[in-house]
Amino acid sequence: MSRSAILIFISVVMIFGPFSSMHVIAQDLDLLLVPSTDLELLAASGINLLARLTDKLICSATHSQQVRLAEYGLDYQVLDSIDTHDMYYLVYPMYPVTLPEDWSETRVLYQEPGLYCMQMSESEAEYLVEQAGMEVRWISQTPKPFFNKAITGYGPIEGHPVVLELLQQIDVDLLYHYCGNLSGYNVVEVGGNPHTIVSRHSKNTEQIEKATQYVYEYMQGLGYPVSYFYFDGPGQRDVIAVKEGVHTPDEFIIICAHLDDMPPGNLAPGADDNASGSVAVMVAAELLRDIELDRSIIFALWTGEEQGLHGSSAYAEHVYREKLDVLAVINFDMIAWDTVNGPIIELHANKQNVPQSMELAEYMASVIETYQLNLTTQLIGNGTGASDHAPFWDYGIPAILGIEDFNDFNDYYHTVNDRLEYLNLPYFTEFVKAALATLVHLAHLPGMPSTGDIDQSGRIDGIDLILLCRALGTSQGDEDYLAEADLDGSGSIDEQDLALLVEKFGLVLPGFY
Repeated sequence: MSRSAILIFISVVMIFGPFSSMHVIAQDLDLLLVPSTDLELLAASGINLLARLTDKLICSATHSQQVRLAEYGLDYQVLDSIDTHDMYYLVYPMYPVTLPEDWSETRVLYQEPGLYCMQMSESEAEYLVEQAGMEVRWISQTPKPFFNKAITGYGPIEGHPVVLELLQQIDVDLLYHYCGNLSGYNVVEVGGNPHTIVSRHSKNTEQIEKATQYVYEYMQGLGYPVSYFYFDGPGQRDVIAVKEGVHTPDEFIIICAHLDDMPPGNLAPGADDNASGSVAVMVAAELLRDIELDRSIIFALWTGEEQGLHGSSAYAEHVYREKLDVLAVINFDMIAWDTVNGPIIELHANKQNVPQSMELAEYMASVIETYQLNLTTQLIGNGTGASDHAPFWDYGIPAILGIEDFNDFNDYYHTVNDRLEYLNLPYFTEFVKAALATLVHLAHLPGMPSTGDIDQSGRIDGIDLILLCRALGTSQGDEDYLAEADLDGSGSIDEQDLALLVEKFGLVLPGFY
């Protein structure tokens, strides 16, 4: 098949929909490791994308599809022959470990520094998490899209007094209280009765039900529409609350964290992992309840994370199935441990396979700089897939992980001593401020001043001047009103906006654009 014929085939697929989209995968398939160098040819081959690594793809393909790959000149590696009941996981060692002796040949299908691809049962995956200190990511065999979501921009970053006022409301006492509620220090109310959350392990059925009910009722008390999102797997339900945007309510920003914790058993405080990230979501929801924002926000708290990202994987598939216009996902996991007072914040992205995730990380770094928060950002382009941002990568949605310094790792990780008294509360406070400020800028305050780059070309030039002049004299509600040309956020486009644009004329914008 010629390349032109292949491109015609792709065009037909894009118009009428992928022939294999969201179907149950047939048998007689092999699991493949494929370079992510030519997505058009990979899509034309008919193979199924299952998961995105940082520079490769995990796919499934029939033998005839593999012949087609070879005809196209695409390299691939067969990892395994897929059986009906096979389960596959990506495994991330958090520190050097030794696998059981009989696993290396029969379980490990692919290995690179810091990553294994393994075929194993759910109980074996749990063993790695609970006994060997590894993070695991279950590979859903639902086909994913090859092409990334197109995002034109998140908006300018300029300090805003409303954001500054919100940040002043975040302090050590507030975070100590909420983290204590989730990690067994305080008695909380669940279903009208007193309860102490002593564990949030996804397989501790009674406790995870109480924990999810607690955050459900918390969001409900703030006045948000809230629901459980049910899925098959450990934890069985996520908590989803939605704040509707006032101007573009069909555009969504997701702020999320996993609610479940480790270790298994009757006691698992999980103060850092991951009450800390959950508190960031809860505090954002509380402080923004009376603040109007242009875009809608989804506040998500996942379960089943420790067993392979089950809750977030199910919801990412839901986002894709329902065609929700999710522009960004910011995920926070372990954000309160710092023994060296660095204070380093790592932002993990997938620069090669989801390039706009890197732009999203750069955007958050710019927000941190704009508000002069006491954090030192480290951008990780080939970031870890060991948390709940990764399932969104699989669907081409820009997503990042905010996490504490991997080189200053929590001494009490996955133990009963992951307790509130060991957290660095001033560092935790700055991290939560960074999360909130980034969320507000992504969701965008109505009237937030614009850069003047009206056509989002990356440069303020004559085209922007023409667009502003065309809208001159209009106000919000007028047919020709152009929000991007309302540079001072006054609600009308006038000589002041023209003066601001002239002042910035010729500017080439850095960062996201």
